[in-house]
Amino acid sequence: MRFLSLLLCLSIFSGSCNRSNTSLHTPDQGEILVGKGNQKYDLELVFHTMEVTKGNRIVDAVSIRDRNKGEVVKFEPLDPQSLLLADGYRNVSWSPDEEYLILPLGQFDGFCIVKSNQALGSVREKKCLDTIRIQLNTGLQMSHKFVSWDGNSAFVFKAGMENSFPQFKYDISKGLVTALERTNDIFEAYNIAGKLVISQN
Repeated sequence: MRFLSLLLCLSIFSGSCNRSNTSLHTPDQGEILVGKGNQKYDLELVFHTMEVTKGNRIVDAVSIRDRNKGEVVKFEPLDPQSLLLADGYRNVSWSPDEEYLILPLGQFDGFCIVKSNQALGSVREKKCLDTIRIQLNTGLQMSHKFVSWDGNSAFVFKAGMENSFPQFKYDISKGLVTALERTNDIFEAYNIAGKLVISQN
């Protein structure tokens, strides 16, 4: 099963990876992938890869690079192994106005949100401006998938398990989470400050 999961991750090199905020191209050596840059703060995402079968590589880490200074800081998620198996580094994205960066904490740990102008320092010090995750009231954690931005300071993501992945929207500036599909009270949301009330759309 683990091997099958790794093979699924190879899709990052296929056409299915063409999402606007993580548009990738392969350099000559094939050891790193350079993601979409942040023009406002002259930053770029660097996706590190590892070989899983001969000639096939998957993304196993992401760093942020200051293109002016050349400084590179590697992001350390809470559960890197889960991201590797779930192709979780697709969940890295700049906001449309380039003021925020979303990073995956783990497949079941939700998202870390940092301010772009503080991104290198925040990643180095392992400090998030905010976080967001969904779980069940039993404590069971959900798998998280970034979907898209909704304006400059809110984003849509899926959280669920197996074949059920309801969509939620998190407003960073207001600290509000909204269920975009009908959900019941078994779902709970948490940000960096604690438990949140999930509003219904």
